[in-house]
Amino acid sequence: NTAKPVISDLIAYGYVRGRIDTGLTLVDVQNSRTAFMYNVSQLGLYVYKSNSKSLVNGDRITAVNGVAVSDLAGFNSAVGAYKVGDTLQITVVRSGQNVTAPLTLGELKS
Repeated sequence: NTAKPVISDLIAYGYVRGRIDTGLTLVDVQNSRTAFMYNVSQLGLYVYKSNSKSLVNGDRITAVNGVAVSDLAGFNSAVGAYKVGDTLQITVVRSGQNVTAPLTLGELKS
């Protein structure tokens, strides 16, 4: 029962519809060695690449829709509660300031 809609989507569209894509490549910095490698001073979840105009490389993500996140697992859990087309408010630290930016979830087509 679970496989049938997946197979149908793959045949019809070439991908499984409804899977979200944030448009972000993130780096989960959870130890001093990784922090040194990425030249950051604090542990946390960082934007490495972004397709969004509102989030930029180097932003440290601290919350998704007001829910605190500090690592990739927390981010995925928070974002996983939403669907394609939803717009989330992502709170980041940028240049020492807290900034809240919108992020509209796209559809993963691979």
